[in-house]
Amino acid sequence: MPADLLVLGQLQEFDVVLGMDWLARYYATIDCGARTVTFREPGQEEFTFRGCRSTLFATWISSARARQMLSSGCFAFLATVVEIGEDLRYEERPVRILARETKELRNRVIPYVKVQWSNHEERETTWEPETVMRESYPDLFVAPS
Repeated sequence: MPADLLVLGQLQEFDVVLGMDWLARYYATIDCGARTVTFREPGQEEFTFRGCRSTLFATWISSARARQMLSSGCFAFLATVVEIGEDLRYEERPVRILARETKELRNRVIPYVKVQWSNHEERETTWEPETVMRESYPDLFVAPS
């Protein structure tokens, strides 16, 4: 289970901060009371990570408290877990097509597809020429059986 982790010195009370996308990708279940994270990835043996026994493990702060900390000079970090290849390169891949649209010019019609990309939420989509996407990602256009 690869993860690109950053050291966050300001968060000394936390063992680790994991993104929801990463947790979902590895079918993770968090049990705060038992201080465990259980991974049930299909086709893999179940694995349970046990956190430290510190009472600070399950510490949460409200958005109001976060604003207060930021205004007093604390640093804030927004982290996104991304998947990288063996060669340590980051690659965006289309996940699915959400919509289709055509642009009409004077003498031709250009079909576009609205694409959701890996490591991005559905609201972060882009419109791409359908011919380019079909050429680059033909599997994206195969109908599910």
